[in-house]
Amino acid sequence: MQIKAIGVVISTFETLPDSLKESGDLEYAADAVLFLVEAPERPILPPARAVDLVVAKHRHGDTGTIALIFRPDLGTLREEEWQ
Repeated sequence: MQIKAIGVVISTFETLPDSLKESGDLEYAADAVLFLVEAPERPILPPARAVDLVVAKHRHGDTGTIALIFRPDLGTLREEEWQ
């Protein structure tokens, strides 16, 4: 399987699919559409920030949400570890 196009949108929208209404070709042509949104409901110690990677569209697989930790001081994203 080869992915032709991926759309990544950094968003603070409450309703994620609605944020693609004006994108037209991007939503239609993309094999996958991903949103990176802040998750303020998850407590995290600064400078780290809790974010969610939302897979809003995936032609060849599942959609859903992945909890991530963003470290702006290191420039890294990693999957959140549940204890």
